[in-house]
Amino acid sequence: MDDEYRSRATIDDSEKSFKLLAGTKHYGQQFDTVYAARLNQLRPALLENAQETWRKHKVPHVPRVLDVVKGHPCYIIGTVYMEMPLKANVLEDIAQDHALAMIPVQSKRTSDKDSIMLEDESGRVGLIGDALAKERLVTGVNIAVLGSETDSGEFQVEEVVYPGLAPPSHIFNATPNESSYCVFLSGLCFGEIASTSPETDPTLKPDRLAAVSLLLDWISGEGGSERDRELARRVSRVVIAGDSLAAPLIEDERDSSKVSSSANTSLRQAVISLGETLQEIARTVPLHVLPGASDPTGTALPQQPMPSWIFNPQGQLGGGSEALYMESNPTWVHSNGKGILVHSGQPLNDIYMHSVEDERMSMVRNTLKWRHIAPTAPDTLWSYPFDGQDPFVLDKTPDVYVIGNQPAFGTEMVGPTRVVLLPRFATQPLIVLVDMATLGVQTVEFGV
Repeated sequence: MDDEYRSRATIDDSEKSFKLLAGTKHYGQQFDTVYAARLNQLRPALLENAQETWRKHKVPHVPRVLDVVKGHPCYIIGTVYMEMPLKANVLEDIAQDHALAMIPVQSKRTSDKDSIMLEDESGRVGLIGDALAKERLVTGVNIAVLGSETDSGEFQVEEVVYPGLAPPSHIFNATPNESSYCVFLSGLCFGEIASTSPETDPTLKPDRLAAVSLLLDWISGEGGSERDRELARRVSRVVIAGDSLAAPLIEDERDSSKVSSSANTSLRQAVISLGETLQEIARTVPLHVLPGASDPTGTALPQQPMPSWIFNPQGQLGGGSEALYMESNPTWVHSNGKGILVHSGQPLNDIYMHSVEDERMSMVRNTLKWRHIAPTAPDTLWSYPFDGQDPFVLDKTPDVYVIGNQPAFGTEMVGPTRVVLLPRFATQPLIVLVDMATLGVQTVEFGV
């Protein structure tokens, strides 16, 4: 497709809030500083909402959870900690094996023996009450609770308040002459997938490479119907949300550092094939690539950008560095004045494992009202021990919120935000187009 006919969106890629500056990766900090920073960042919003919500109750705010007086109604603010017998300890996992392979989405780790606590700098208090049952809390969420201390020393909760949606993220209202689209996909999964094969795993698509070929034709404007070609002409950028490479085949399940020799060969070929795919897309349209759980970069969130030379040692990717953006995970992208927040799925997958909630879109809605996209980090989701700040706190609400590598496609408007759940392309070959003027959504499937 001739570049002069391709839609050009107004872009602002100056914000790189999840990229770590050189020399700032220090693991000496204690993880409790993350929780303290998170609470300090969100306490003003919680206090404001609590005062407004409970004004009619005329009850005091007790600043420290351990200063509550028995039998005296009040409200307190703190960080949720879930005591869960089935919960894994991410720090123990890391200590046992530094060469972590992709951690799969596992079954629920909830049980009827789970209990809820609220903590701040003074200590912890147990929370009880029927009001908690509908809240679907996970460790790391900051809340305000109204109630009183019981004779047993627990806090009987009558009502819960959250920070609520942050201010909107858009910078300005762009008015393009015609719609421009951002294309989103995830889970290309080049290479072998774990220890499965098309014969043993019916979810694998043996023809997924053919689907990738159709995808490339579509993006270049050379495939599909006339309507497809018109849509492709209006694509201003493509975002790949993680897991572009599949997890390597593990030779010894007791030691994830032992990758089979056949997997090494497969991985080399997968890297070459992925590099060729990225080159072809980036020659046509600006391309953003996030790492995921199975991609070659660090495991801790925020994952740092994959080095582009891995896929393109000759330095010819996309014909110029301006065509390719190797992003962190999560990352912000701006297009037509709209703020787009993207991550590759690990935070939502971890919330799913540690929540009694089953509906993933409901969990996404919760992260927006919690103003936090990865509350279970660092408790059950590995992250850097940031000192003085928590980068996963939402100080603004995204216009578009995209989450990769989910079991199925889903979308809805949550307040002002277009939420998109992306399936893995390797198992469900589709892309999602978001109109950056209207936030309308379309999908294109590449079944063969």
